[in-house]
Amino acid sequence: MAGNYHWKIDSYTHEKGELPKARLFSIPVTCADGPGRFFGFIVTKTPATTKALTDLADELAGKGEVRQPAAGWFEKLLAAANRRFAGAVQSGEYRGDEMEELVALWGLQVRNGVSLARHGAAHAFLLQLKGRRVQCTDLFTDSAAPRPHVLFGEVISGALGTGDKIFFTGHELLNYLSLPHLQEVLAEEADPLPIVGEALADVDERTPITAALMHSVKIDRAVRVAAESPAASIENLLAKTKDTEAWLSPPLLSDVKGMMKGAAESMQKMMPKAKSTKPESPSVGAIHESPLPESKPIDAGKGMITRLSKLPSQMGGLPARLKTSFAAMPQQSRFVLIGIGAVVVLLLASIGWKMIADARENKAAAYTAQLSDVQKQRDDIEAALIYNDEDRAWKALDAARVAVAALPRKTSAQQQTVRDLEAQLELDAQKLRHVIRVTPETVSALGEVALPSPVALVLRENDAVAVDKVGLIVSFPRAGGPAAGGVVSIVPDRSYSAATADTASSVLLTNGTEVYTLSDATLTRFTTTAIADAPPTDVALWNRRLYVAEPAKNQLFRYSREGTGWGAKTGWVQTPNPDLGDVTAIAIDGAIWTAGSGGKVQKFESGIRQAFAPKRVEPAISALTDIWTGPQSENLYLFDAAGKRVIVLAKDTGMLRTQFTADWKNPTQFAVDEKNKTVYVLDGTTLTKFPLP
Repeated sequence: MAGNYHWKIDSYTHEKGELPKARLFSIPVTCADGPGRFFGFIVTKTPATTKALTDLADELAGKGEVRQPAAGWFEKLLAAANRRFAGAVQSGEYRGDEMEELVALWGLQVRNGVSLARHGAAHAFLLQLKGRRVQCTDLFTDSAAPRPHVLFGEVISGALGTGDKIFFTGHELLNYLSLPHLQEVLAEEADPLPIVGEALADVDERTPITAALMHSVKIDRAVRVAAESPAASIENLLAKTKDTEAWLSPPLLSDVKGMMKGAAESMQKMMPKAKSTKPESPSVGAIHESPLPESKPIDAGKGMITRLSKLPSQMGGLPARLKTSFAAMPQQSRFVLIGIGAVVVLLLASIGWKMIADARENKAAAYTAQLSDVQKQRDDIEAALIYNDEDRAWKALDAARVAVAALPRKTSAQQQTVRDLEAQLELDAQKLRHVIRVTPETVSALGEVALPSPVALVLRENDAVAVDKVGLIVSFPRAGGPAAGGVVSIVPDRSYSAATADTASSVLLTNGTEVYTLSDATLTRFTTTAIADAPPTDVALWNRRLYVAEPAKNQLFRYSREGTGWGAKTGWVQTPNPDLGDVTAIAIDGAIWTAGSGGKVQKFESGIRQAFAPKRVEPAISALTDIWTGPQSENLYLFDAAGKRVIVLAKDTGMLRTQFTADWKNPTQFAVDEKNKTVYVLDGTTLTKFPLP
């Protein structure tokens, strides 16, 4: 095992006290089955135990030594753990006389080359420390009976590989899902992993304090501990309230309240009372009573205006009365009042300053949380890329982009942070776009003759034939060199709408009403009637049958060859509303693949549309000019002439494999020679090519 490991140790605080320290580490390994990753998660109660385990991890990693797991590997590890703890007890680093539980999850995951989550060999172990001895439980049994523990292995490897959440407590592994429930899922579901993954992803962050969540295999951040529960938040709020009361000093606060009430009552007594038909209010409510005379019930609006207009004159003498009242007070009372007022001003100023400081602190904490969220999403991107889960990587990238867009940009430092994060996300996006920039090689050029509207580029044994809508057929030698392409035929009153390879040396062409074959330089017309009501957008031959794409009819038609012509027309697609109104090209490998002007790709087998959709491609596909695949090919090649790129998808999953781009000036058609690993692109009147990896 290579010693390339890294970790971060953190402690966490809660109202219940300091949490145990946690350690998370990752060690790349090389085994006979292929590359893998050794991972570990440790929670202990004492720093001494943490140190003992970190030392054990160092010993396990071999400090750079390369090791190969062998028979008895874990037993040796367990023995080393017990020796380490025995030494810690003897040296006084660890007190083993108290019962304590130590939880450590260790796993070795070996990748077999397909999907780590579903085709790997996983092992995980639970270590428990009782007194001075480390006890081991193997979570994955090798029994021939039904094994619910295998699901643990899939969930663990999937989580570590894709960023799914894993749930741990101090006593059990994955106790968020009960074992009986797991057994039911295994018995009833053909693919239980997504179900369990969803359940784990729904773990509430308000779970008890013993819970922890693991998010990613990128181990440069500490394991995040669950947030406080609502009850704890209320306790914190009450604690803050109590602190505030203590800070204000209840006796002083009582004196201030009493002083203000007494001053208000004194001011009320000094003011002239208005006549009113209402009985006197008790003194306790005097500070809430209006000193203005009550208006008659007639015309309440005018009465209100009258009262408001008299307010300045009635209040005008208030400062003088307050001054007289203050002067009439005994000197000791005046000093007390002044002192109390100064205390009130200081208290109010302190409260205001604390509120401002708290607001700044909360704002800084919110900004830090935003940055942490962006980093978490970037960690998820890296984890997904390690294990080829590009769907999850795209989701994490989108979430990171949203998070960065929400960041403040008020200061120059914040603006620079946003620019840096945007640049980092662009690097992440480049990994997902799979763009390869090629330098196309010129094969041959036509010269002065223009190709205004090419409809097809068809490969023959020795040349590439370009067919133009205006009736022009051009042969480009595939051998390359300075020789220009040769014009095979120009028929001004004839137009072509589609063409396809017939044999190694012949091309079939059609305009919908007539069908021709081109052998060498000879153009021959089939003795046939019209094969389409409108010019088709593409044709293809398969098993002596001609398939014609007719968007105007929302259908693919099939013709069987009969002698020197073609038989009756048959609608091949059986799926209702097949959405073929924008088909620009078709390809056949046994199934028929269609490409649309809106960027849509569909697959039909025996006339029935299949569940297929390309995975995400960025920039998004807005229009497709052509499509190619073959019965021996694992790929689907799409030609985006407007975007000047050739897109390669995995035919079984729709996953993006590569995007080839180049400095083409006017690309119009393409052809793929996968056997010789070459792609040809017609760029204006020049035939270019580039190699496939």
